[in-house]
Amino acid sequence: MPITSIWNEDEQIELEKHKAEEESIARFMRIVHRYTGITGLIAEILRELIDKITVYQAENIDGKRKQTIEIIYKCVKAIPFPATTEKAV
Repeated sequence: MPITSIWNEDEQIELEKHKAEEESIARFMRIVHRYTGITGLIAEILRELIDKITVYQAENIDGKRKQTIEIIYKCVKAIPFPATTEKAV
């Protein structure tokens, strides 16, 4: 008698997606752990941690210059960061 899953197909796909995300995060954390305590970035570290950096065109909003920078990390993709600096124009 075949064993049937208690999960429907959509739930099974979602579960597999979450497992893959967990594995990617764990892999990224192992890489990051190797570099704790560094005092500077070198090309080797950047190549291992970062897949792509996108710098968007700056905008002047309410008299302040705002610019978005998106960092796509290997294994975990983009991590959203709040805007941290503003410059008066």
